[in-house]
Amino acid sequence: NTKGRRRIKEVSASESLDFGKENCEHAVGRGDNNDNDNESDDHHDVTTYGGNKSTRRDVMLSAATTLTSLVLLPASPKQAQAACLAGDTSPDCIGCYKVPIDEAINSMVSTPEQLAKYAPDLRWSPPIEYPKNYNVAKDEIVQLKPDVNQLSSYVTKGDLTKAGVEILRIVPRITVAGRVLISTLEGRNEYTMKALRVEAAHSDLLASLGSADVLIGQSFAGQLGSITAAQIQILQDLRSANEYYDDLLKALPKEFSV
Repeated sequence: NTKGRRRIKEVSASESLDFGKENCEHAVGRGDNNDNDNESDDHHDVTTYGGNKSTRRDVMLSAATTLTSLVLLPASPKQAQAACLAGDTSPDCIGCYKVPIDEAINSMVSTPEQLAKYAPDLRWSPPIEYPKNYNVAKDEIVQLKPDVNQLSSYVTKGDLTKAGVEILRIVPRITVAGRVLISTLEGRNEYTMKALRVEAAHSDLLASLGSADVLIGQSFAGQLGSITAAQIQILQDLRSANEYYDDLLKALPKEFSV
């Protein structure tokens, strides 16, 4: 199953900041993509929002090393717009590196005061709360599907900012809800295969949405050529995201509840 898949790159903290800076410096006061003759790469790396705690994809981001070191890096003005916390829906976070959702760093970013100690250049955003159980997580996953469907409409109309902000809102919720679904299914021996299918679809869904986020950021920076060329590439990722979302919903056992 290779439809729409993007290469996920394991990044060090310094590489993450460079990636974020490249895609975020254009954030303030931007509008639609400017037409130009720049050619885009045939493929691009995708820095995800964290994905699952363990996946079967090309690589797995290590929260204990990569993310913690990112937060502990000394602050400097050059890094001020290099990253955003997950859940920050400010337009200048579109296309930027997102600090993944992970228990290992929650205590460092849980309050503005804590964040100021460890990473004063990052803008504080409330921590992402997990659904309290499987049923709540499943309901949220089902309810978010129309929102993901709607993303393509925004892009088609040329409202890339709206699409990008919606991705910033949606992805953290899909991330934590999916993790609850997967961990619950993994706890039941009879649902082991179901858990693997859910995990695969969840990972691919997040990768596709993350790729669309990066492309929108690149479009704002004028890196994708004309607005039409940008729309085509973004819509491809969103089509893949919708397919993977369908796979995720189909993989959920209908008879399972807690």
